[in-house]
Amino acid sequence: MGLSSKTMATLGVNCAASAACIFAFASIASGYVVGPALNLDNLAAESDLIIKATAIHETPVNDDWFAPENECEVRETKFKIVSVMKGTVTEQEVRFRHYDRAQNARPSFNLPPLSYHFETGHTYIVFSKKTDQPGVYRQLWLKQNAKADQGMLRCADDRPIQTEKLKDVVWAEMLKLLKSSPANDVIYGISQLNDMSQDPNKSFSTIYAANDFDRTTVLAAIAPLMKSDGACIATAAITVIASSNPYFRTQTAQYWLATVGSGEAPGIGKMDAYRKNLGGRTSQKGSCGDCQFGPSRKCPRPRDSSFGTGAR
Repeated sequence: MGLSSKTMATLGVNCAASAACIFAFASIASGYVVGPALNLDNLAAESDLIIKATAIHETPVNDDWFAPENECEVRETKFKIVSVMKGTVTEQEVRFRHYDRAQNARPSFNLPPLSYHFETGHTYIVFSKKTDQPGVYRQLWLKQNAKADQGMLRCADDRPIQTEKLKDVVWAEMLKLLKSSPANDVIYGISQLNDMSQDPNKSFSTIYAANDFDRTTVLAAIAPLMKSDGACIATAAITVIASSNPYFRTQTAQYWLATVGSGEAPGIGKMDAYRKNLGGRTSQKGSCGDCQFGPSRKCPRPRDSSFGTGAR
């Protein structure tokens, strides 16, 4: 659980330190301190076993390692292994214990623990810790971090991996999701790539997103989906591409107008007028430059070689 967009907008001026403090405070009020999202290298370092595998069976299980939770129950999912990226297994199947949403969950105001829901027949990349029982593994932590589903990634198919490098594996799987037929898979791929590429314009991005993939490369992969015939897919793509544009959300309007307008607005913080709109730069050609000023307006900053094709 993070800050609402309204709360983020009222901060006015980007401040990474303040963002982190407020984020932690909000999380404490909800039950526990939530840490930042981890990148894939750190996630791998925490793991004893990383597999691409297909869920074949799931059942409730008792495991004292998991604390009782109102909203979640402990389940054990049996996976058929497709590929192993870290660790050693002697069987073709492993059992993975994790929290999942309880069918008769009782309402709670506290932040729920880290939990996963696996669909039988679907394939995933799973990061896990070993237990004292052979062939039995658990989720990495009890508590979620800023990336609420970290430790599991959905895959588009059950084909073996083609490279041993974890980042290359995940990148390939996400690109396959973007080309999938089910709209939910495409939207999931868009969301995951957004979460694994930090936007340099957003101080909050270092908390909510990992720095696994270059932001510009991610935006270039997502941009064609803005033309999708599926409204949900197009909306998800546009939301990511336009995320750096201060005109995209009404919550930032007053701060942006205070930045580019004439005069002063007491109590209204200013944004960075020259922040790079990477999404606009990816999707539009021939506009003013990397900042937010389009060709119909005069940018107050002299144009130089550092400005490429930019965004409006």
